[in-house]
Amino acid sequence: MNRIQYRGAVYRRADAAEDFDAELRSLKPEGVWLDFRPDLYKADLVWIDNIRVKEPGKGHGGKVLRTIADLADQHRVTLKLRVEPFGSDRLSMKKTLDFYKRYGFKGTRKLMTRRPLK
Repeated sequence: MNRIQYRGAVYRRADAAEDFDAELRSLKPEGVWLDFRPDLYKADLVWIDNIRVKEPGKGHGGKVLRTIADLADQHRVTLKLRVEPFGSDRLSMKKTLDFYKRYGFKGTRKLMTRRPLK
């Protein structure tokens, strides 16, 4: 386990989330902004806080989410998020929920979870 700093506090997290975190941060996809963080209490859990794309509707968000899902499977990490569409060109709540469901997320707008497939 390694120490991490989050919002000024120092925490410890396990290797699975750390490896996932490092690999995902190294990708830096073009035209996509991604905010995520490892859970501070569960070693195999990562929260997706925000996914924004420069040009909605071109498949960039889907490609990034597929990559995130594949990495989560590889590292045996569970993903969680809260669905909150935003911006002037945002999808409707139904379309946003359907988007995440296509990539294996289950739940409601309050909380969606994707467990590793492997």
